[in-house]
Amino acid sequence: MADEGHSIQNTSDGGILIVGFSMNLLGAAYSILLKTDNTGNTVTLSKAYNNGFMGMQFFSSGQQTNDGGYVIGNMGPGALAWDFGLIKTDVSGNSGCNESSVTPTQEACTFIPEIPAYSSFTGTTSESIVVVVSNITITDTTFCCSPGPDNAGTISGTTTVCQGQSGVTYSVPAVGNATGYNWTLPSGATIASGANTNSITVNFSAGASSGNITVFGTNDCGNGGASSLYITVNSIPAAAGAITGTSPVCQGQTNVTYTVPAISGATGYNWTLPPGATIVSGANTNSITVDFSASASSGNITVYGTNTCGNGNSSSYPVTVSSLPVDAGIITGTSTVCQGQTNVTYTVPVISGATGYNWTLPSGATIVSGTNTNSITVDFSGTATSGNITVSGTNTCGNGGVSSFPVTVNTLPQTPGTIT
Repeated sequence: MADEGHSIQNTSDGGILIVGFSMNLLGAAYSILLKTDNTGNTVTLSKAYNNGFMGMQFFSSGQQTNDGGYVIGNMGPGALAWDFGLIKTDVSGNSGCNESSVTPTQEACTFIPEIPAYSSFTGTTSESIVVVVSNITITDTTFCCSPGPDNAGTISGTTTVCQGQSGVTYSVPAVGNATGYNWTLPSGATIASGANTNSITVNFSAGASSGNITVFGTNDCGNGGASSLYITVNSIPAAAGAITGTSPVCQGQTNVTYTVPAISGATGYNWTLPPGATIVSGANTNSITVDFSASASSGNITVYGTNTCGNGNSSSYPVTVSSLPVDAGIITGTSTVCQGQTNVTYTVPVISGATGYNWTLPSGATIVSGTNTNSITVDFSGTATSGNITVSGTNTCGNGGVSSFPVTVNTLPQTPGTIT
């Protein structure tokens, strides 16, 4: 005779729940629960309930409960007044409250929509329209029929990058029901391509810092759950500090130490040395031990820090490599002298690399002037004997080759004997 639906809602499985009442030809009214699939075309559950009220259940309304069952509220005439009733069912609609299965009749129908009177209307696109009907504000998302985006899955991509690195790809599996993707990046990172898609290419600036890459799906009905991936952004090593060590050094000198303060961000150290110098220990650390060959030459010792992101700025330390003096040249001077002769001069050409001169004399001869120079003045005592005068150049690295000059020292005639 009459059927009325008083409430309608989506169920947890995507179906449609309708609760109302039905009145038969005899005037009896029963609460009705109908559930359909997600299309609304197939009825999957249909029950009628009589919980008293002299067979007169009116104004029934209800909804699905958290346990998958249903609850129905209704009202009807009591003995003295109208009473309220509550029916609780399981997922199959069973309540123990005089329920019975019913077979609904599906009929084709037509629908003529009515245009409501509204008090205000703003917006020019579907995303921006706002309508106020009887003081109720309705926006585009109020009647969103499509489901919102699913939660975003796991982001894949490189988790450790370098400042200044570019063309790094990050992606997330396609998000169900998403029509767009919203990405956020750590400070200093920018999307180079793929914005609003599930795969982006990112550039990290020289000042980029570590942080999360986050993405969620979007559509006209809202945003899905976000997914995040933490990115560590490494910098190149800091500039190398001042090198400390020995300068000058000598050709042939060994076990000379050079050190630079620990370089922030460095996982290794790159040293370069002057020609003829070699690292004997400490390579790739901030302190090295160096040997200088007999032919080593002066130059800079240089170091910079290294890591997977590149090289830091270098520091240099000039090292002077000194050689031994060259061999002494030919000594000139008087080769035959007398015992007791004084102020005899001997000279050698200036010796390259020498800062001093080492002279040796025959027994009884002494240097009276010019010590440690290339020209000396010698006195021969009355007992002086023949021998070699020698000289070599000297400096802090040692002595050069020796030059010799033989000197004959003649004796005075013996004192005459007694004249007879």
